[in-house]
Formats: sequence, C-alpha cells, structure tokens
Amino acid sequence: MEPMLSGGEMPLPPDFTGEPSMISTSNGPYALPPAFQFQIMIGGKTDSDTSFTEVTGIGAEMLTESYTELNENRFAYRLPKTLKSSTLVAKRGIAPNTSPLVQWCKKVLVEYRIPIEVQIISVSLFNAKGQPSRRWDFHDAYPIKWHVDGFSAKKNEIAIETIEFAYTFCERFF
Repeated sequence: MEPMLSGGEMPLPPDFTGEPSMISTSNGPYALPPAFQFQIMIGGKTDSDTSFTEVTGIGAEMLTESYTELNENRFAYRLPKTLKSSTLVAKRGIAPNTSPLVQWCKKVLVEYRIPIEVQIISVSLFNAKGQPSRRWDFHDAYPIKWHVDGFSAKKNEIAIETIEFAYTFCERFF
C-alpha cells in the first residue's frame, strides 16, 4: 500500500520516509524545490541587473470552443482552439537608468522603437543545494508593462518596480 497524505487524496512518492509535515526538499527524484531560490536570465545574461524578488505568470491555457450536436441538448463538446500564454510578471527594487533591462524597457515602452527587440527570458528554480531543478524558457519575450508601486511616507519599504513581459511560447526543462 502506498503512503498517503492526510485525508488520503494524494499518494506520496515511493521514497517517502517521514511524516507528511517533514517532506524533504533535497532528496530523491521527487524532491520539492523551494520557491524562494530562483534566477531570471534575459538574453542569456546573468548579471545583477536581473535580480528579482518575485516572478509570477508561468503557465499556459488551452482555449476551447463549445460545439453542440443537432438534437443533443444533454451536453456540449469542448473542442480545442489555441494555446493562450499568460504574461510573465517580475518584481524588484527600482534599478538605475544605466541598467540594461531599464534601457530595454525604455526602448520598447517609452521610445516605442520599431522593430521591438525580443529576447529569450529563462526562469530557473533551484533545489535546496543550490542546483537548478526546473527551468522555463520564454521565447520572443518583450516588455509590455512597466510600473512602479506607490510611495507612502507611512511605510519603511523599498520602492518596487514591476515589469510584465509578453512571449510567444514557453518551454519547460528538467
């Protein structure tokens, strides 16, 4: 019999040896990587300019179209149409104007230079030992939104900028 999590909904990997609250993030083929160790590379460069505090929007969605048959009112078929990718959103402390990423955002969103320069953005997730455990490559990416969070004299926080990227498609590795 396979070990189960509380409630019995999900079987655990065969190498599970501890209690459900003690799942290791560093052993075996079913290791669970921590979500706080990640790196973003833009155009293959890993300089300090690509240090972010948060990244969201990794995912895809299949759009469907409903189709009903003549004289069949009990159900409708959901036929696949196309894939829809979400936008990749990255947050960080405000960078200086000399930042290559800020320069790219200015070219696209402020100066509106045509043709728009697209790049590959890679997001890597690291395991507890600091080794890459997952990677997503976002092809033909470019910034579509760039804003700074509000300022408040009542808070003692770092000023955060958010950059949102559109992309053609995403590949997952590992």
